[in-house]
Amino acid sequence: MARKELIVKSYIVRDGERTLISSLPEEEQKKIASALKDKFMLSLGYVPEDTEKEQEKPEMLKTSTTY
Repeated sequence: MARKELIVKSYIVRDGERTLISSLPEEEQKKIASALKDKFMLSLGYVPEDTEKEQEKPEMLKTSTTY
């Protein structure tokens, strides 16, 4: 049996349009990944010690996330 490869494509919504995260510059990808990780950790009850990271997050991740 041939192995099937799983391909995952992650998108964000920007200005009402879906944008493929891998098409963004690497620095912006890192900021988005960090912001998503922080949101996930907050959902688990973890409270970060520093709040200055909030200022570095891309604007679309400062608001609530819609799935």
